[in-house]
Parts: sequence; C-alpha cells; structure tokens
Amino acid sequence: MSLSSLSVAAVDYDEEGAYRECYTLYPDFINRIKAEGITEKQLMSFVKSVEKKVLEHNIPLTEENFDTLMFQGFKDAFGLRTNIKVRDALASVYPESVAQAMDGAITEEFMPIYITVKRFLLGITTPVVTLSGDKSNTLVHYVHMSEAATIFVAFYTPEGDLLKAYKNPEGEMECEGAFFAKAFAFEPDSLSPLCESFILNF
Repeated sequence: MSLSSLSVAAVDYDEEGAYRECYTLYPDFINRIKAEGITEKQLMSFVKSVEKKVLEHNIPLTEENFDTLMFQGFKDAFGLRTNIKVRDALASVYPESVAQAMDGAITEEFMPIYITVKRFLLGITTPVVTLSGDKSNTLVHYVHMSEAATIFVAFYTPEGDLLKAYKNPEGEMECEGAFFAKAFAFEPDSLSPLCESFILNF
C-alpha cells in the first residue's frame, strides 16, 4: 500500500490521532484547509475544543444524541477566539457547508470532519477505506486495516459496467473514461466486508 495509506492504529486516539486519521482518509479535505494557512496544531486544537464543548454537557454520548450535541459543540468551538482562524479558513473553502452546519445540517463535502469527530468522540476504531483524486490519479487510503485484509478498487462506466479493477493497489491508479470508482475491503480469504465501501465520483 502507498505511504498515504498508513494505518493510524498505533497512535493514541486523542485529538492528534483523530487528526492523523482524518488526514489519512481525506487528504484533499485537509490540504484545502491547510492551503488557507492553517497549521496541524490549529486543526488539532479545534478538534479538542469541539470535544471539550460536547463533554461539558455531562451527558453520556450515544448514537441517538450525538448529532445534537456535536452541532452545539461545533457552534461553541467556532465562537472561541483560539479557533477564529480555523473557522475563517473553513468558511472560505466551504462557505455553504459551514453555514449549514451552524443550522444543524451536514453537507457531503463536510462529511470528513463530521465522521472524524464522531469516531473520535464515540471511540470508534473500526476499519475505513476511502479514495481521493481523479480518474487519472486515484489513491486509496485506509485506517485500522489488518495487513492481511484485501482491498479492491473498481472503476465503472456511467451505466455501472466494470472497466478496470485493482487488487491491493500501491500508489496511483488510473482509468480514463471511468465515471466513478469504488473501494472495497474484505476479510482475509473471504468475501466478508470489513467496512462500508466508498464511492468516488469523477
């Protein structure tokens, strides 16, 4: 597997571990924010602020109440002076997503931060596989995946017909004419999925 796909399982799952996981799974998302002049330390501080604001409610976190508490945590963290630069960077890159998040809704482009915070706060360390790039430069990323796991990346036409498939890909993949790609992760020597598949539309 490529270096951009290294597991973060060895990192303590604190705010740094959550950031490393997010960067591993969603490098395009993080790089767009960093291009606004935001540092890794500032991003980790923001994640920590959200955690602190959520936990201040002194309510056990569950799947049922997570969204409500997390959205309030986002709003509270955005209001802190220490997070102004992160808030402004997110608003610059994802203006509609930030506005909708403040209203309690998550857009598709904001899912990386939502998934990261949810996994961090609920202590979820199950395997995840994602893709980034375009049809001429596609990369696979994963976390908490065993070395024996099998990963497939398949490229499809607009009608859903298979064009090309890679098994345990290393580095960049390409498939001109593909409409979307899909990544799958399976248990060793079986067809049992390790996690949800991931679709990247071109």
